[in-house]
Amino acid sequence: MAGRRYPRLVIVATGAEPAAELVGRSAETGRIDAVLNRLGRGGDALLIVGDPGIGKSALLHRARLRADAAGIRSLVTVGVESEAELAYAGLHQLLQPILGIREMLPDRPRRVLEAAFCIGGDLEPDPFRAALAAHQLVCEAAESGPLILIADDAHWLDQSSLEVLAFIARRLKPGLMFATFRDKSAMQIP
Repeated sequence: MAGRRYPRLVIVATGAEPAAELVGRSAETGRIDAVLNRLGRGGDALLIVGDPGIGKSALLHRARLRADAAGIRSLVTVGVESEAELAYAGLHQLLQPILGIREMLPDRPRRVLEAAFCIGGDLEPDPFRAALAAHQLVCEAAESGPLILIADDAHWLDQSSLEVLAFIARRLKPGLMFATFRDKSAMQIP
């Protein structure tokens, strides 16, 4: 639809200064830059895996700043241990900035998303339908311009959110997803 307006940057880190180059991370930042540069040519995902404290979040922050500088909007979720058992908590955080456009979805997907987030109560949030509805919402938001999805500390996201993010990542074209995990065993994405 012509004339739609969405914020250019959906989430802004408070007090963030433009990131200086990360010391000793030229290979990693080069990879992030390459993935961002390919954004308009299809979908992509970049998983950053490593021990706590090695700078995975700093790499995501840099990616987000680069995306913002290029006019690419970001949707962000951060996994936290206390919400790891709450179904769709991470997905809710990711989609919160664009939930206002859910009215543009067909009735059933809109109602499925509302049920998953306890906004409406007349449907059960079937995992496949919730994933499909979330994908449709992200695609709707991406129609107004490039969009990246970021999942920091994804190893702490609830399983329902991880499954939906994996579903979206496999289908998001054009689009891009970045995610961090502590180790490969934490990547329980189907």
